[in-house]
Amino acid sequence: MTHKRRVVRWILWSVMALVAVSLVLAAIVAIPILTHSDAGPAEPVTAETEDPSTASTRASDGRTRTLSVFAEDGTTPADLSAVSPGERFVVKGTGFDPSLGVYIAVCKDPGDPKVKPSPCLGGIPEDAMVEKQPADDNREFIESTWITDNWAWRGFATRGFDDADAGEFTAYLLIPSEASESLDCTVERCAIVSRNDHTALSDRAQDVLVDITYKKR
Repeated sequence: MTHKRRVVRWILWSVMALVAVSLVLAAIVAIPILTHSDAGPAEPVTAETEDPSTASTRASDGRTRTLSVFAEDGTTPADLSAVSPGERFVVKGTGFDPSLGVYIAVCKDPGDPKVKPSPCLGGIPEDAMVEKQPADDNREFIESTWITDNWAWRGFATRGFDDADAGEFTAYLLIPSEASESLDCTVERCAIVSRNDHTALSDRAQDVLVDITYKKR
């Protein structure tokens, strides 16, 4: 009987230990989300040279974030005046806060920096969990990308930051079909967008929009 009690007691202690560890891990993940202080909205920064493939914004955290879209070679500025589904672009960001994850996708431009760019074509971000790239040097072009260095989410995200100190990242974007059930980019104004991931979803500080126009069929 004494042996059985010891076994039951050991099982109970083990279960309690597992529950305690789970609660601690849940708190570590949840507390930064619940205590996050918004730095948005972000105001557009006017560039000295007009380049429609690049946009910059500045938020109250003092960061200037720049989103640049290039052709598939990664060096030629992209022509976004008449894009077609299936085109491939390399999207590069700099100045972003690496403590926060970002989504990159084609989304509706709300025309107001206080409003989240949404809805988006190609899915945000659950599709990224299915289509995630196995390595950061993999140039697989997909319709939406989730970038984060957060240890709790890195295993689910598409890519990490290229240079965390500089807030630099690279996304390989496959232009999705121009319309879905929730958005038609032949009717609505759309853009290639960066925005905070679910850990700071209401914070508009990392919203940067580069306008695109779909080719008329």
